[in-house]
Amino acid sequence: MKKLIASIFFLSVITFTANAQIKRDHPNNGKAHGKKEHKQMKHDIAGKLDVTESQRIKMKSINEDFRTKMKSLEGSSATQPGYDTKKKALIAERKQQIDALLTAEQKAQKAELKKEYRSKKNDNKKDKVQSKRLSLDLSNDQVAKMKAQREVFKSKEQAIKQNSSLTQQQKIEQLKALRAEKKNNFKSLLNQQQKEKWDAMHQHHNRSMKTS
Repeated sequence: MKKLIASIFFLSVITFTANAQIKRDHPNNGKAHGKKEHKQMKHDIAGKLDVTESQRIKMKSINEDFRTKMKSLEGSSATQPGYDTKKKALIAERKQQIDALLTAEQKAQKAELKKEYRSKKNDNKKDKVQSKRLSLDLSNDQVAKMKAQREVFKSKEQAIKQNSSLTQQQKIEQLKALRAEKKNNFKSLLNQQQKEKWDAMHQHHNRSMKTS
């Protein structure tokens, strides 16, 4: 029981607390599906990594220091240019400190588990794309155009995220506008019947999100 508790705490400290902290103001934060995947990965890794009591204590100290620094950063410069750079520096520092505590075996286990989850996530993504294609009865031409659009919007999204001259709030607003533009462009490729199916699918999804 003691090892299990230590392992669960280890996972919270090492892999995810930083991500949860920096995504708090992200426009995609709060998606139920993402939370479910996050929780599943957390429990899986916790059950496989054997953390010692000494590691647990040191990780707790590192995590508390990180939280203090993040609160200070958010309070002083969350709306100022350069916020993301400072935030990434704190996360990199924390990761380096945590990694220094792990054994070679633990590092290898962690890397392999992340690799497995990335592969699983990509497979699930492909399945969703195929499911949407079948549900909307998309033509090959529509699929090709949508794929090209996704690449364009992906580049725009990265440009916004990497623009150090923007404040965090400005990035949130621009990403929100970009998502709306992406949705409208996507729907513009659909015929009337497909648009009706699309709207019905999203209404069902939104109801499921509210009741889950």
